[in-house]
Amino acid sequence: MKHKAGSKLRQWREAQRPPMTREQLGERLGCKGLQIYRWEEGGQVASAANIHHLQTLGICTLEDWFLSAERAA
Repeated sequence: MKHKAGSKLRQWREAQRPPMTREQLGERLGCKGLQIYRWEEGGQVASAANIHHLQTLGICTLEDWFLSAERAA
């Protein structure tokens, strides 16, 4: 099931000008683009360090990782 954080992460990444690729965001966070894909699709939850980094960037909160994207919409 997709979580709210994945939806917010994708929206933020695509809203950048020019849009940021998963690989570019992964480089910024110290992980691979495949990892970003898994977060966006709800297949995995980011590590505590990456959740903190995403929260610092204003992309999503800790709570977003535990809310369903459908339920939060």
